[in-house]
Amino acid sequence: MLVYLLVLVFSAVHASESEKVFGGRYAKDGEFPFVVSIRGKIICAGSLVTLAKVVTAAHCLNVFQSEQDRDDISGLYVTGGSVNLGKFSGGLEVRTVNSILLTGEYVPRSRFHERIDSHDIGLAMLNSPFDSGRTLQVMNLVSWNATIYKNSWDEIVTKGTICYAMGWGMTVYRLNNFGTDDVAAEPSPILKVIQVMPADNESCSMLFPRKEDMTMYGEICVYSVKNSETICNGDSGGPLVCDGRPYALLNYGPRCGTTFSHQGYLLYWYYLDFLTLSGTHLLPSKWLIFFPLSFLLLLYHA
Repeated sequence: MLVYLLVLVFSAVHASESEKVFGGRYAKDGEFPFVVSIRGKIICAGSLVTLAKVVTAAHCLNVFQSEQDRDDISGLYVTGGSVNLGKFSGGLEVRTVNSILLTGEYVPRSRFHERIDSHDIGLAMLNSPFDSGRTLQVMNLVSWNATIYKNSWDEIVTKGTICYAMGWGMTVYRLNNFGTDDVAAEPSPILKVIQVMPADNESCSMLFPRKEDMTMYGEICVYSVKNSETICNGDSGGPLVCDGRPYALLNYGPRCGTTFSHQGYLLYWYYLDFLTLSGTHLLPSKWLIFFPLSFLLLLYHA
């Protein structure tokens, strides 16, 4: 699922098998109607904030910010309406991206030995909205009030609620030609779901040096409930769903199939104002906007 895989303390030894499947179950059509697939230079997942706006991990979009890659955003596709990307019927819709928004606080590869990002959240604005229906709907947050949202999440953690992680990411990895490392090989054509359990903030904070602790900005840790079921390359940006509500998006995780290490998510609550941006209004100084058609990266100052 991930662009960046954690190693060292978050890594497992190399798998002895030449191939490993990461478990989980297939989602049912309409079970998570706000979840969309993002494809282009990258494979990620995202969630519909509106029918024309997708929230995902910033590192899924940051690849399009360099001067040479800005024109390639036209090749970025967002697909929704069906859990099966290989089935061109039953509500499947495809949209292209017009512009992307990143927060001004986003810093790539700024933590854990330059392997993971800070404030890893971004928005993709679509050229035209999806058509709303049973299998295509906007995400239903528990609240747009940050305090209510945070209190609801704290209750999820306290109760030990089982949540769901998901994505169309890799389900198999194989050893490379030298037999020295694993290579993600096969993305799932159907949305897959695994069960995870959130950890408390204190446990999550202890995994990083104090200066790299992001729990005060909504970073959380979850652990797989079942052995051999984990997120993997290509699942970044996918939502964490608890009690039927999306609470966070996937930022990073351990090596595929490593269930004893945590998976890092970012709660939406700290970024609720960011999620309401339309891409057409004057932006506060903490947000970045990139319009590919103008070939400019603009930073607005209050």
